[in-house]
Amino acid sequence: MLLILSVGGGSSTTSLNIKEAIDYALEKGAKIVGIVSRDGGYTKQKADACILIPVVCDSRITPHAEGWQGIIWHLIVNALIS
Repeated sequence: MLLILSVGGGSSTTSLNIKEAIDYALEKGAKIVGIVSRDGGYTKQKADACILIPVVCDSRITPHAEGWQGIIWHLIVNALIS
């Protein structure tokens, strides 16, 4: 499984490394899960499951998204080890 934590979700013009990682994961048959914001980018288009963090304030997109990613990530980890 590939887990993407990204503010924009990647595209062919920004965060190309994310797009390439997703394409490779798809080629190998891996599942893709994303926790992203903005419009979700390439991650939202290709992921098997994607949590889209809403944009609440344009000037605070990155810290808002990263804060929620941290919370969601900790919930996932706790669910797996409990």
